[in-house]
Amino acid sequence: ELHSSYVYHFSESSELEINNDLYTLIWKPLQNKLSGLQRIYFSPTGLLHRINLAAIPISQGKYMMDKYKLVPLNSTRQLIHDSLENTSTWNNQAVLWGGINYELQQEKDLPSTTHETSIASVTRSLSYARQDSNYKVTSWSYLPASLKEVKKLTSLLHDAKFETKLFTSHQATESSCKKYEFSLVSPRIIHFATHGFFYPDQKHSSNDQLNALPVFQQSKDPMVRSGLILANANFAWKNGYIHESLEDDGVLTSLEISQLNLSNTELAVLSACETGLGDITDYEGVYGLQRAFKIAGVKNVLMSLWQVPDKETADLMISFYRYWLIDKKSKHEALYLAQSEMRKKGMKPFYWAGFVLVE
Repeated sequence: ELHSSYVYHFSESSELEINNDLYTLIWKPLQNKLSGLQRIYFSPTGLLHRINLAAIPISQGKYMMDKYKLVPLNSTRQLIHDSLENTSTWNNQAVLWGGINYELQQEKDLPSTTHETSIASVTRSLSYARQDSNYKVTSWSYLPASLKEVKKLTSLLHDAKFETKLFTSHQATESSCKKYEFSLVSPRIIHFATHGFFYPDQKHSSNDQLNALPVFQQSKDPMVRSGLILANANFAWKNGYIHESLEDDGVLTSLEISQLNLSNTELAVLSACETGLGDITDYEGVYGLQRAFKIAGVKNVLMSLWQVPDKETADLMISFYRYWLIDKKSKHEALYLAQSEMRKKGMKPFYWAGFVLVE
């Protein structure tokens, strides 16, 4: 797993050693040219999209985030755009989705606990857990901590004078998101606490292998092979068609997100797994959820780079919002403080380093 490159390990002598492969490969060649600098803006290319530079260890107990304020940008032209932006246009509206029931209401009132992977009940899981073309998710499991997360955030947002709308259980539908396709004014904040998915290109798979996979995994379009899982999605995911009682399939693909009008949204939080991933095409960036929300007009996207644990993710999100909206820190500083809080509790990078904020 990529996130194992962010951690320390014990040597044969039982002494803690740093795994500084990423630092040596990526940052050390640049260090002499950055002497005296603290805040660094950068736009990643290629596989660097999948790395959280701030979490790279540089010495025992120290990470890049302890030495630099790193600000990832979707494009360096964002530096000019930011200086021209009129922030007075933001409204104080927030919409949240979480505590979602992925089963049909008439078939099963209790949350689903079935999933092909053993960690699904505690992880905001992704169907891209392995790149084996024969691997597939049979159903999406309920995420208990996601309900706590959105309820706590709703209360916190009220304290920050926000008007909030919360969609949970079977009300957290794809249609509740698509209402913004023709909306004139989108919410300032949109927050998804759910499963996310990204499938790599299956171009080397046989026709028989492809036919055995969910339709979303078969597509040649990376904007269809990535998305978010919403209410009632398990039926269409298993069967390949929409149930007659539903308006939609419950799977919000990146392609569908890109068609929304979110030009008045300051922040989209994708509190789900590997939402930062997608197909990387030369220097054109990542084709997936990240690009979809930027095309839709979102200013900032908080997203994940690997499978994130349900409970710890909820705690991280609550801390992030508290630092940002209550303590009035910048979004980047709020994420830094929330991650630092988890570090002080002795948590390994796996629990806190998965999320990055991209402008």
